[in-house]
Amino acid sequence: MAGIYFDYVIVGASRAGVSCAEGIRSLDPSGSILLVSREEVLPYKRTKLSKELNHNYGDQDFLLHPSGWYEEQGITVYLKAEAVDLAPHIYTLFLADGRKIAYGKLCIASGASPLELPDHPPVHYLREKSDGRSIFQQARDWKRVRVVGNGIQGVELAEQFRRMDKDVDLTGLDSRPMASRVDPAMSKLIEECLVQRGIHVCNQYAAEDSGDSAGWDATVASIGISPAALWLNDSGIETMTGVVIDTHCRTSEADIYAAGDIVEPVFPFTSGLWHSAEYQGFTAGINMAGGKAELVQKPFRLKLDIFDRHFYALWYNPGLETDPGVKSVILRQAPDMEYCRLFHRGNEFVSALYCGDSSIGKTIITPLVRQRTPFDRIVQEVKQRHAVRPV
Repeated sequence: MAGIYFDYVIVGASRAGVSCAEGIRSLDPSGSILLVSREEVLPYKRTKLSKELNHNYGDQDFLLHPSGWYEEQGITVYLKAEAVDLAPHIYTLFLADGRKIAYGKLCIASGASPLELPDHPPVHYLREKSDGRSIFQQARDWKRVRVVGNGIQGVELAEQFRRMDKDVDLTGLDSRPMASRVDPAMSKLIEECLVQRGIHVCNQYAAEDSGDSAGWDATVASIGISPAALWLNDSGIETMTGVVIDTHCRTSEADIYAAGDIVEPVFPFTSGLWHSAEYQGFTAGINMAGGKAELVQKPFRLKLDIFDRHFYALWYNPGLETDPGVKSVILRQAPDMEYCRLFHRGNEFVSALYCGDSSIGKTIITPLVRQRTPFDRIVQEVKQRHAVRPV
């Protein structure tokens, strides 16, 4: 028998876990909720870690909710509490400190861990607030930093170290910056932006490179993440790389749901983006509380803001370049627009890439896509905003 019982238990307190609690509370105002976090601080916006590194950050920075919100909502939060095992047949969660938690329904939102560089000297990884604090403190003594990983977090880290007046080398596993998220033309714009600010970019990372022999004071890596699912190995829950869910966020075990980076990607409903995790968590919470919610494709955009330039991508993947049914329109440059490429299949919107005024994606493209607006009207709205014409 477990010593403690909650109607709802949520393992993981990033965006997916907190959104799950919000979803539950939207239907069930009184059921007991436990939020389990392995970190020592209240839940915060994790995407800020690589955007605000040069400022350092404290316990109260970019919290998802003020500290009093959890008490107001009747949500119990366990900090510095790590889940180590799960027994679905007896509805019990086991924590590293020996506590046993019985539950009515459970959501797994335990996130992911950074992929590590193989056979390499000590490397720094940024996943939690404590990681960022440690990197910031140590960086005071660094002059030259190598960032390995040219995805969005790697690019943001390179910018942050440059703002800290470090000499920065950015390298990556991809052939160009953010190759899986943007097309070659936008990659070139991102790389030019970095180079113009003094960052050395080399997109051919060699695993045998040694940070010591090359003269770097430190290597910081961001080459991807892996779902933190090892603790579920003996639970019987179906996993691949991550936890397998259906479009209701249900796992293979009764009364257990999952959301966020722990989940096995299921296109187009899971994409590794912040708002995607938020959506999954809320959907799981609604269903845990007895509602009926199902994942549908939503326009969750990726945005990159570096050196006062804004890059926006919505639903882009490299496969669009070779899909015979997909065409694209490139709009001419305007004073507040460096690049805009819109993809379509017939008159159906498929994807968008944009560099320029940050309001365009947020106030024009994303809302119109959400409303299922025909492609030709989306093009017209963007053209009217910039008074431009297609190339």
